[in-house]
Amino acid sequence: MEENVVSSGSGVDAPQPARVAPPVYRGSSHKRSPALAAFLSFFPGLGHLYNGEIGKALAFICAFATVIFGLAETDHDNGGIFFGLLIPFVLFYNMIEAYRSAERINLQSMSGVATVDEPASNRLWGWSLVAMGGILLLHNMNLFRLQWISKLWPVLMIGAGVVLLRGSLFGNRQ
Repeated sequence: MEENVVSSGSGVDAPQPARVAPPVYRGSSHKRSPALAAFLSFFPGLGHLYNGEIGKALAFICAFATVIFGLAETDHDNGGIFFGLLIPFVLFYNMIEAYRSAERINLQSMSGVATVDEPASNRLWGWSLVAMGGILLLHNMNLFRLQWISKLWPVLMIGAGVVLLRGSLFGNRQ
């Protein structure tokens, strides 16, 4: 067996450390079915549990429960329409996100490279849970009324539009 050696200027040979290949991300060996993930998402969060994304599952379960709670707590004339329209939005977005997540997981598994920064996406879902919980807590303490959301929701749309435009105009500078 031949040992790698490095010659120094003093005439003494020092052994060179062996090179170790970096670990390769293998991904999940279990393929996810995007169609099954979308179908399971008829029950909010279940498709994400199937994909192994617990944070997203909790966020969608809480979002659906928040919309149902908002629908039950508001006057049907004063905000029920807004919360009623949010039910299919949450449901369909949940299904689309579960489908896309299953496709992403399969692509990562085939390519052998992790392409998504999981802690960053977990932070997003965590903050959404904090926001929904905070709104419901303030409502229960009579410090915030859910009817205000039904009147001010266009402000949320304007804010989301500004964020999307900012990202498309200036790109993702980091």
